[in-house]
Amino acid sequence: MDINSHKMSIAEFKPVATGGFGCYSIKLFERNRETRRGECVVFAKLDKGAFYPRIQVHGPTHYFVIKGDLLINETNYEEGDYIRITDDTEFTPGTANGCVVLCIYTGDYTRLTKQQSKKNIISTLVLNCTKSTDDKWHPDSRNSPDRRYLGIYRDETTNERVVVAQLDAGVSFGHIRIPGVTHYYILKGDLVIDGGTYEEETYIRIDAGAKYTPQTKSGCQVLCIYTSGFEKLSGLS
Repeated sequence: MDINSHKMSIAEFKPVATGGFGCYSIKLFERNRETRRGECVVFAKLDKGAFYPRIQVHGPTHYFVIKGDLLINETNYEEGDYIRITDDTEFTPGTANGCVVLCIYTGDYTRLTKQQSKKNIISTLVLNCTKSTDDKWHPDSRNSPDRRYLGIYRDETTNERVVVAQLDAGVSFGHIRIPGVTHYYILKGDLVIDGGTYEEETYIRIDAGAKYTPQTKSGCQVLCIYTSGFEKLSGLS
């Protein structure tokens, strides 16, 4: 097995109270459990009308609204929305009607005791992953009609890429190597990696340097966050 991975599905989600009133979460991955600093991935659940304490993020942050609605600095995001939040942004997450959100903090975050006026504007990139029309999907670099992607974000300097990949039943993406940590969230169908089958509403984190061949049995749509891109390999070495 050439990958070191962590996974969690919504079906296993049993959140515990955290932060503000009506806020719950469960940590899927935390880099340093002693200092509680560094990269952190959580499923967060907020009850109707709940707000989490104001935070500042230290690194690109990725939110995916699994259920319900998410409020960030009075802007409303709905089920299926992916939100990328830039480094050093300050904001207050909340909800009007309740929500479950996948939160990927690539560089930690700090709870704030008061608003810092010079950093109170959120910078986001938003796309609804579940409502995109057919004309927004593109074939992959091999122009294969059974492998498509929806481009969301790309940084030409760091090679960070965020896409939704769509594979037809029985299709393989091909053998790849990831230079940086990679995050997957399965929107529909199943994803097979290194012999393990992961179902809809499952999050998977794969360590940097892994080599593997993503494929599917029944077809899938997957939110893919490659922190340093990926390399296509010709062999299975």
